[in-house]
Amino acid sequence: MREGQIVEKFKAKDGREIIIRLPKKSDDKPVWKYYNKVIKETEFLARREAFVFSDKDKWWNRKKITDIKKKKLIQLFAEHSGEIVGSCLVERNWAQVSEHTGLYGISVLRNYWGVGLGNRMTRHAFSIAKEIGIKMIELDVYSGNKTALNMYRKLGFRKVGVLPKWIKHRTKTRDKIIMYKVLK
Repeated sequence: MREGQIVEKFKAKDGREIIIRLPKKSDDKPVWKYYNKVIKETEFLARREAFVFSDKDKWWNRKKITDIKKKKLIQLFAEHSGEIVGSCLVERNWAQVSEHTGLYGISVLRNYWGVGLGNRMTRHAFSIAKEIGIKMIELDVYSGNKTALNMYRKLGFRKVGVLPKWIKHRTKTRDKIIMYKVLK
């Protein structure tokens, strides 16, 4: 896999042309811009405060590219008209006894919900994960995130636990739901 490699070009359900691709070095500022936008749009992310980008932060994206080459990470971005609109990753577990597992995360800008983007990015990420020896995926999802829960169930994830009131966002507390999927 090459830096910036296009995994798929497709027309979303609403007709927009979307590209799913690997990260590239020039993604530094666009990625930070994307994450800051998605943080504002949803209460279902682990981060609540915006990132402040500076030149010293370029290491972050370069580390991701290095981790992809070392098969520690799968990172995909969805792009529309030159703007990042979605992100999906599977990060290999760092512990030797569970390096056959990966932690999954996804986010999509609200304007791109319901057009099949999350499902496509996820299927590509899981296919690559299988190729590099990841056999099981885990994720955390917050109670109340019905859209994500529905997608995960359709993708074959199973709920294995709940941590009550684990998440605090503004004045609300939510349960953290733990799910997993065996890659076949």
